[in-house]
Amino acid sequence: MKVIRNIIKCISITKMLLILIFLYYSNGYPDILNTYKTHKNTIVNNNENTVEYMKKKAEQGNAKAQNDLAIIYYKGKRVKQNYNKAIRWFKKAAVLGNAKAQNNLGVIYYNGKGVEKNYNEAIRWFKKAAEQGNARAQYALGVMYYNGKGVEKNYNEAIKWLRKAVNQGHSNARTLLTEVVKCVI
Repeated sequence: MKVIRNIIKCISITKMLLILIFLYYSNGYPDILNTYKTHKNTIVNNNENTVEYMKKKAEQGNAKAQNDLAIIYYKGKRVKQNYNKAIRWFKKAAVLGNAKAQNNLGVIYYNGKGVEKNYNEAIRWFKKAAEQGNARAQYALGVMYYNGKGVEKNYNEAIKWLRKAVNQGHSNARTLLTEVVKCVI
């Protein structure tokens, strides 16, 4: 049994080393020794090189890099917080069809942080993301239809979008769906 445990440990360590070597020599984010994972499992570097790398990729039209760069500017991580730059990059990624960026714009317009609160714009961006299958946007649309924010209150539409989010495992959508169904019955 002890031999098997040692073999498993060796395999795990070997896999880990291979992943680190791959990341170091790949065209991914530079300087693997100074990296850590963010809450979105994106490997990022704790120095300015990563921001510059993302800017370069974003300027080349990479929608994921545009969204990631927008998040960095929006939250002020490793750069001075700048809502204008964040929204500009979110919009570029959203126009390219990035559902996460579309959802992020929906959230920004819904909350009015960095822009004037605008439920119509929030609905517009949430719909674009939700139609691509983004569970968070589907949940947000369900909430907006349930509360009548930016749209006329419509329990059937709320149920439609909440069900889609629930089918993807969105737990808050499940809770709200139960409440909305009670309103219809």
